[in-house]
Amino acid sequence: MSATSSRSLGKRILGLDPGSRITGFGLIELNSSSAKMVTSGSWKLGDKTDLSERLWVLSSRLQELVQVHQPTHFAIEKVFLGKSVESSFILGHARGILFAVAGQFQIPVFEYATRQVKKSVTGFGGAEKQQVQLVLRHIYKIPQFESFDASDALAVAHHHTQILMQQQTLKLAVVPNILPRVKLEA
Repeated sequence: MSATSSRSLGKRILGLDPGSRITGFGLIELNSSSAKMVTSGSWKLGDKTDLSERLWVLSSRLQELVQVHQPTHFAIEKVFLGKSVESSFILGHARGILFAVAGQFQIPVFEYATRQVKKSVTGFGGAEKQQVQLVLRHIYKIPQFESFDASDALAVAHHHTQILMQQQTLKLAVVPNILPRVKLEA
């Protein structure tokens, strides 16, 4: 394989678990034959500071992470409306920061439902956070996560990684078998 085709996937997926007080992040590098965790963690944005200051901190830290690690995709969990309406609005502000930074760096954003992510990681969409952590620790050889926010973010990155790998497999398996049968008209 040539250098370009051996990194045909060559993607860096930044999973994000947005919050107005704590935001988790997890970065996975995906190459043609492997996926490895690059970094994960969470940013504590402050409990006592006002929302605008917390959002500025989130924006600054995310921009710094993007500049250092250069992700090619953002993967974010869709909003779960189980909390109060006010909490959902505040979460929307944090999500807006993530989308704005993605736009600033021209990074596509992919959103996934929580149950979909949990099913991808554990095989069960109703899995507990501890079960998700346990599976991710095994897959990526992580001794311990700093928080559930970090493991939630890595889980959504892992889910997106699985989708990209499946798409690549289908492209390699299906397209060569279909194209020879297609007659091109002159």
